[in-house]
Amino acid sequence: MGDGGRVSVLIRGEALHGHGRAIEDDPAYTERVFAKLRPNAVKGFGTLIEIKIDEASR
Repeated sequence: MGDGGRVSVLIRGEALHGHGRAIEDDPAYTERVFAKLRPNAVKGFGTLIEIKIDEASR
């Protein structure tokens, strides 16, 4: 897994910038997050993407 890269996301009409990476090396963490955020999603389906927004972007 790499360090990811720069990302921009649009939230409620506001462009925010930060750093994103795919979480591919921690299946237990991925399962916990999906269970909380997407409890009805098919198990083992999808890739968890972690995005950290730059403070300067807020």
